[in-house]
Amino acid sequence: MTPEGAHALVDAGHRVLVETGTGAGIGSSDDAYAAGGATIVENAWEVWARADLLVKVKEPLEPEYSLVRDNQNTLHVPAPCGAAELTRVLIASKVTAIATRRCSSTTDHFRS
Repeated sequence: MTPEGAHALVDAGHRVLVETGTGAGIGSSDDAYAAGGATIVENAWEVWARADLLVKVKEPLEPEYSLVRDNQNTLHVPAPCGAAELTRVLIASKVTAIATRRCSSTTDHFRS
């Protein structure tokens, strides 16, 4: 999520938690997220513990499985070949998981 996306959610009345360093891969600083109203937290486990909806670029990773809370919601790009253990964790926790997918054209531009 970009700082602008976080800001839009804050403007819509949501509390947004961002793990420190989240935007490094897209050239966005923690300060950019904070300027939009997001709360910066030190660790991923804190986001997992406090958030009702987790938005991730990738699927939850194995070290995060123990952080999944009952009835939590996730929005993520699924693993390329599926992830049987992740599926079992999400089902057992009664998580609502919304998977998105990456789409690109032959010119490698995202389609709308």
